[in-house]
Amino acid sequence: MDNGFKIKTLFQMEITKTINPASLSHLKEVIKKINETPESGLLIKINTPGGLVSVTKNMITDIGEAKVPFIAFVGPEGASATSAGAILSAASHYLVMAQGTNIGAATPITMQKEMPKDSRAKAINDLVALVTSLREARGKEAKFFEKMITKAESFSAQKALDLKIADDLISTV
Repeated sequence: MDNGFKIKTLFQMEITKTINPASLSHLKEVIKKINETPESGLLIKINTPGGLVSVTKNMITDIGEAKVPFIAFVGPEGASATSAGAILSAASHYLVMAQGTNIGAATPITMQKEMPKDSRAKAINDLVALVTSLREARGKEAKFFEKMITKAESFSAQKALDLKIADDLISTV
């Protein structure tokens, strides 16, 4: 990862369930330590079916305010960064995926009745703009993340690497 960041200490956390207020609380604790440690970075190991978009946005903002490199790792084999996990991954400076993982299906849904058409379009357009802005800020391509949101597309780890969604692919064997 050569983007001008110097990392001497890498802090880690895992998201292995849904992205929820507890995820944000844990991230805030980690960021407090990061802010006290010069030349540090953040690695988040992601294996989630998704979660709350509002919490994900707050997490992205907190990571941005920490001003440290953020590495997303989708793993181990069999893991996925789905929905809110894909949105969080879009904010990373570097995205690594284990072989046998996937990323995508980030179209916003509600657990209640179907969203009204205008609300759905608003939510989709807002997420597309956010992801595009984040990817541009990282000097990365956004179009396939946009398809994850608008078309609910998902990509295998190898396909994500081929399309330059992921920066690296590792074997877990």
